[in-house]
Amino acid sequence: MMFLRLLFCLAAAHTAHSAYNHTIMLLQYNTSTHDTAFEAAIIKSMDSIYTKINVTVDGAEVETTKANVNGTICVIPTSSTNPRTTVNAVCKCLANTKVSGIVGPYTSDQSLIVAYLTATLKIPTITPSASAGILLDKGEWTDTLFKLTPNNKQQAIAIADLLVTLQFTRAAIIYTTDVYGMSLALYMMQECKARDIKIATSIVLKTTDTEEQIGKVLEKDLVPFEARLVLLLVPGSETDAIVTKAYELDLINSETVWVTGDGPAHFIETHDLDDYDAGMYKGMISVTQYVDIESQDMLDLHEMYEEDHMVDEHGHHMEMSPESSGVYYSTILLAKALENISTPPVDTGCEAEWSNGGDEARSTLMDTYYDSLMPDKTTGYNISFGAANTIKESRFEVMNHNGTAHLTKVGEWDDTVSLKKNKITWFGKTQPDATATSIRAKLRLGINRDEPFVFYKKDLKPDSDCQGNDCYNGFALSVVEELSKRLTFDYELVESNDGKFGGMTKNGTWNGLVKMLMDKEIQAATVGFGTSSTREGVIDFSANIRDGGVYFMAKMQEQEDAKLFFMRPFSYSLWFGLLIISVVVMILVWVLDAASVSAKKVRDERKEKKEEDPQYDEDDEGEDPHISIAETVFTVLATFLGQGGDNPRCWPSRIVMTGWWFIMLVMINTYIADLAAALTVQRMADGYSSISEIMKDKSIKWGTVDDSVTKLLLENSMDPDQRELISRADNVKTYNEGVARVQKGKYLMMYGMGPLHYSSNQQPCNMEVLSKIPLAMFGYAFAFPQNSPYRDTLNKELLKLGEDGFMTKTWDDWTNSECEGAEEPSIAEDADEENINLTHLYDLMVVFVPLLIIAAVLFIFEWVAFLCKSKCKRAISPDLPNGITKNGRAKREKSR
Repeated sequence: MMFLRLLFCLAAAHTAHSAYNHTIMLLQYNTSTHDTAFEAAIIKSMDSIYTKINVTVDGAEVETTKANVNGTICVIPTSSTNPRTTVNAVCKCLANTKVSGIVGPYTSDQSLIVAYLTATLKIPTITPSASAGILLDKGEWTDTLFKLTPNNKQQAIAIADLLVTLQFTRAAIIYTTDVYGMSLALYMMQECKARDIKIATSIVLKTTDTEEQIGKVLEKDLVPFEARLVLLLVPGSETDAIVTKAYELDLINSETVWVTGDGPAHFIETHDLDDYDAGMYKGMISVTQYVDIESQDMLDLHEMYEEDHMVDEHGHHMEMSPESSGVYYSTILLAKALENISTPPVDTGCEAEWSNGGDEARSTLMDTYYDSLMPDKTTGYNISFGAANTIKESRFEVMNHNGTAHLTKVGEWDDTVSLKKNKITWFGKTQPDATATSIRAKLRLGINRDEPFVFYKKDLKPDSDCQGNDCYNGFALSVVEELSKRLTFDYELVESNDGKFGGMTKNGTWNGLVKMLMDKEIQAATVGFGTSSTREGVIDFSANIRDGGVYFMAKMQEQEDAKLFFMRPFSYSLWFGLLIISVVVMILVWVLDAASVSAKKVRDERKEKKEEDPQYDEDDEGEDPHISIAETVFTVLATFLGQGGDNPRCWPSRIVMTGWWFIMLVMINTYIADLAAALTVQRMADGYSSISEIMKDKSIKWGTVDDSVTKLLLENSMDPDQRELISRADNVKTYNEGVARVQKGKYLMMYGMGPLHYSSNQQPCNMEVLSKIPLAMFGYAFAFPQNSPYRDTLNKELLKLGEDGFMTKTWDDWTNSECEGAEEPSIAEDADEENINLTHLYDLMVVFVPLLIIAAVLFIFEWVAFLCKSKCKRAISPDLPNGITKNGRAKREKSR
C-alpha cells in the first residue's frame, strides 16, 4: 500500500458493530505518569457522547460507533544496553494478554527495538514521542509503527530558525548516545552549517554516565569554550543530571543561553520543581512538540493530573506533559481504528523469548487494518498521518522557562510559515544578547617580544625581580588590561614556546604562537599579530587594533659635504626656471615702462622745453621718464631677498611686477620652510626609490624575521620582484637581531610599520623608514583558535575601544619619539618628493600669465587712446606742427 493510515475503518458504514473487546497495551516506565492519560483515553473512547464527533472520509461523513476497548499496562525498563531486555519485557506482557494495539515506547532507541517485535507479530503500534529520523526509513519492521510527533530533522530546522532570530552564530552541542540524541545532533549540525552557525564544540554523553562523570566531561569540554549558546539534545531522563552539574559549574547564568529539544521540556513539565531546582532551568528555551492545551480534552486531562497528585522518586510532584498528551491521543486513535474490526487478535506466540511469529492469521489481520485505511484524512484531533507512518503536519512550540515551576509558550513553528516568536524572558531581558558582556574565565594569552606592542621588562632591566604578568607591558597589553576591566576576566601571559609568531615549516606544520593556538595551549595571542590569508586558514583574527604595512628600515648616513646647502630646498630645474622668469620679467618691465604713453609724454614735454630754452637741463627735472635697465635688474633681483627697489612708472609694467612679487612671495616662504627642515635633518638614508634599485645594489643585504607575517606576505605576493626579494633575503631569527644589523649598516630590515616606526624614533636616532617603498599592506590584530568562544565578545569591545579613541591615545603614549622632529610615516601613500621642483612653478603660472595678458591689453589700450586723442587735436588745429599745441605757440610768441 502506498499510504498507511491508522484512523478509521472505511467499512464502518457497511459492517456490523464490533462485539469484540479489544485490548490496548501501554508500554510505560515505572517512573512515568502516563497511565493517567492512558486511563483517561480508554474512558473517553467508551464515552457515547464522545463518539458522536463527526469525521469525514473522502468528503463524506462517517458515523462512528462506541468502541469496546480495554486497557492494560506493561512496565518496561527505562534504558538498557541489551535490546533483549526490552523485548523480553514486552513478550512477557503479550504472553498473558491478547493485544490488538500498542501505545509506546516513548524514546527513539526503544521504539527502534520494539518495532522489530511488533512488525513480526503484526501488532499496530503508535509511539507518542519518538522522533528519530531513522524511524522514517520504511522496511519490513516499520510497517506497523506509527509516529505521533514530527521527526527530529524538522525539529532541528525549527531550532536552527530560532537561533537565527536570536542572532547567534556559534553554539555548543550536548547530546547523548541514544538514537534520539545522535540523530537530532546530526541534523542539528547540518542545519547550523546551512545557516553559517559554527559548532564550537560537540559533547557526547553516555546514557550510563553518572553525575560525577557528566561533571568531569562538562568541566573538560564545555567550560574552556565559554559557549554563549548551548544546545541540549538529550532525552528527558538524562536532563536532571546534566542540568544539575552544569548549574554547579556556573554554566547556567545570565551570559549563557540554553536551547533544548523535547526531553528537557518534558522533564520540566512533569516535575513540580522547588525554587532551587526551578532556578537551574531559568532562561531555558525549548522547541517541543505541539499540543493544543486549550482544547477541552487537554483541560480535562490536566484536571485529572491535578487530582492524582503523583510524585516521582525524588518527591517532586509530576504533572501532565506533551508526552502525556501524546499517550492520550495515541490511545484514542488506536481505539477508533479498532471500532469496526471484529476479528480478534490471534495468539502471538511470544512467550519468554522473542518469537518469529508472523503466521498467516496475523498477516490477514494486519491486511484488514491496511485495507481499511484511507490516505490524506484527518481525525477529529487535527492529526493526520503521512506516507511514512508519521503525522503530515510538522508543528512545534517554543517554550520559555522563566525560573518558575512551569514553561511559558512564547512562539510556534510549522513547516509552512516557519517561526512565529513572541518576546522571550531571559534573566530579566526580553532578548538574549548574542554577544556576551563579560567573560567568566581566566584566559591564557600568548605573547612574544614585539615592541611597541609587547615589551619584556627583563630585557630593559636585567636585575628586575618581576613575576608573572608584571614582567611585560606595551601597547597590546594596555589594550588587554582595558578589556579585562570592561569584560571582568583574569588572564595569564604566556611566552611563545620558540619565540616565534608562527609560520609554516617545510613539512607543512606550524610553529610559534600559531601552533600554540591550534593546539589550544592558549585562548588568544595578544600581540601585534600580522593578518594574512595563510594564517587565517588555521586561526581566527580579531578586528584590527592597528593598521600596518611592510616597509624597509635603513641606517641613516651623515652628510659628508654640505656644499651649496642653501640650494637644497629647490631642485636645480626650479632654480633655472626662476632665473629664466626673472630675466623675462626684467625685459618686460623695462620695455613696457620705456615704451609707455606716460614716458613718451614726458620725453615730448622735455624736448619741447629744450627747443624753447637752450639753457634747459633735463637733470633739473628729477625723475627719469621711465625706469632704467639697471634699476629694473636691481628691482627684480631684490625681490629674491624680500627687498624692494625703484618702482615702474606705468601701470602695465607695475602689473607685471605684481605677478612677479606673487611668485616670489610663495617661493620665499616655501624656501625658508624647506631650508629649516633641511638644516634640522643632518642625516639621511640611502636614496632608494624602488625594489629594483635595492636588488641592484650589490653592497647591501636585506631580510626579515623568519616565520613572520612579512615573510608570508612576500612569499605569496603577486609581484615577481617581491618574490625574488624574499628569496634572496638574509633573514634573522628575531626582530632585535634585525635592528642590530641595521645599526651596523649595509642592511635593510623588512618588517611591519608599527615596530619599524617605534625603533626608528628611539636613540641613537640613526634609522629611517623608507616610506616611499611600500611592500604589502595588512593589519595588526589579536589571534584566536578557530571557533573560539571569546572572539565575538572581545571583537565587540575592541571596536568600542577604537570608537572611544582609546586605541589612538594609547598608541601615542607608547610610541613617543626620542628623536627631534620625528613623525610617523604615512602608510596610505608614497612620500612626497624630497624638494620643490619645476612642477610647483608651473602651478604659479595660473596667476602670473593672466597678469601678463592684462598688462599687454592695458598697454595697447593706452596707446590707442593716446593716438586717437592726438589725431583729434590735429584735426582742430591743422596749421600746427605735429605735437605743437596752441598753448605752446602762444608761449613762443610771448617769449619773443
